[in-house]
Amino acid sequence: MKQARLSSLIPGGPFQAHPVQIQAVYRRGMPGFQISGYNGPRMRELADRIRLSLLASGYEFPLGHVQVHFSPNDLPKTGAFLDLAMAVVLLRCFADCCYEQPLLQTEGTLFAAELTLAGELLGIPDCLTLCRQAKKHGFDRVVLAMSDLPKAALVPEIEIYGIATLAQLSQDIQSLEPYRPGRRMVQGQRPDLPLAPQKLDARSARALAASASGWHSLLLFGPPGSGKSTLARLLPALLAPPNDHEILDILTVQPELFTKHDHATLQIARPFRQPHHSITRRSLIGGGTPLGPGELSRAHHGLLLLDELAEFQRGTLQSLREPLMDHCVHLARGSQSDSLPSRFLLAATTNPCPCGYIGSDEHHCQCPVPQVRNYATRLLGPLRDRIEIELFCGNPDPGNDEPATTANELLRLVQAAQERQRRRYRHLRWDFNGQVPLEALEEFCPLQDSASQDFFNEYIEEKRPSQRALIALRRLARSLADLDQSTEIRINDLVEAANWRVLDTFYLNLGIH
Repeated sequence: MKQARLSSLIPGGPFQAHPVQIQAVYRRGMPGFQISGYNGPRMRELADRIRLSLLASGYEFPLGHVQVHFSPNDLPKTGAFLDLAMAVVLLRCFADCCYEQPLLQTEGTLFAAELTLAGELLGIPDCLTLCRQAKKHGFDRVVLAMSDLPKAALVPEIEIYGIATLAQLSQDIQSLEPYRPGRRMVQGQRPDLPLAPQKLDARSARALAASASGWHSLLLFGPPGSGKSTLARLLPALLAPPNDHEILDILTVQPELFTKHDHATLQIARPFRQPHHSITRRSLIGGGTPLGPGELSRAHHGLLLLDELAEFQRGTLQSLREPLMDHCVHLARGSQSDSLPSRFLLAATTNPCPCGYIGSDEHHCQCPVPQVRNYATRLLGPLRDRIEIELFCGNPDPGNDEPATTANELLRLVQAAQERQRRRYRHLRWDFNGQVPLEALEEFCPLQDSASQDFFNEYIEEKRPSQRALIALRRLARSLADLDQSTEIRINDLVEAANWRVLDTFYLNLGIH
């Protein structure tokens, strides 16, 4: 009896992989080929495909009984990414009785590719996940299909090898060259500014600049036709381009973004997701079998725009609370569990009442007061405490003589503030003021003068805000100071940051309690 073992990985989500052992046993006797421990519905087809791939590649498949077992048995194992590993363990098992040439080195090597009946290697969708997890699980190198090499080369600190057919497994790995791309494969980009109003009023421009430069969540509310959605769609073009680590995360969650470019570097912008208000909770946070990302994780390092916020189901909105604070979604289904990253910038638009015209100078609201109160309750719920900037988009104030701002002027202002933050946080694990953790707040968002400290204490006494709101206040004040090219947080920055919380005052002034 001959036997062989091989270690491999199976993806458990975009950012997790599980170790799996593949054992092959060959003994003389009644010919047969059985697979156990594999959860796919077509094990017979898998066995036939592997056998025919080996034969088409010039290898022998000896007569006798062959058994392949995947362990642990209770771990779901589906998909074609184990094809190549299964072929390798069979070749090692047959080596003593069938082959004279040594096989490609398997110690410390992860094999991951799909096989055709002709013995050719095909790419797999979970390539980036497996390559990123390989080093953590003790692998030094990864052997893939040639089509997956440009994508896998984005992963640092792991050697990547490519082969086109199973026949190349008889080569010594020293004869293969690790893949080294001759050019930069991907780089971050900022989308072009969309068609926008020729001029933005000063308050709208200030809100967008603070949100985009400092990564602060934004709520735009006002009557229909007031330009809420138009303003929100400016945000993707104002966000800083993703860095190399963020690009890798984005492509891991959305591998379909990586397309083959022979003559140009692939440009990757931050994700922009805009789910419809009828979206289910599962589609928003993710799930399924195997566990897959939802809209929150697909917006990782990008913008999540919730248009018509009050129309979303209450349970769906409640599921946003933890991801907005923890920046990840914890999923569990059966024996599977995973934590998917979801560090996104939240922007939302909404009408202030069912008809949308409460508080408007041009239209009369037709909604009964109880209906408006119920609508306001939905907007002033727990999710509201996670929103830092609230902007009423109504008619321009005729008494406001501040100069209007063009979209290009706004972009230049935002870029300057982003550059200040890039230099400030260049050696840290966060990039923007809105991401500064509590333990670093005193270092990067200090209140250095007595006037600022006095206002902060008075604000606490008067408003009784939550700890979360106080942290957001100082982060936002830091971003406002950056927009004004100030090295310190001034009292007027704190006052302005506090004045961006306007939703409750809006309803109180209308007699909605």
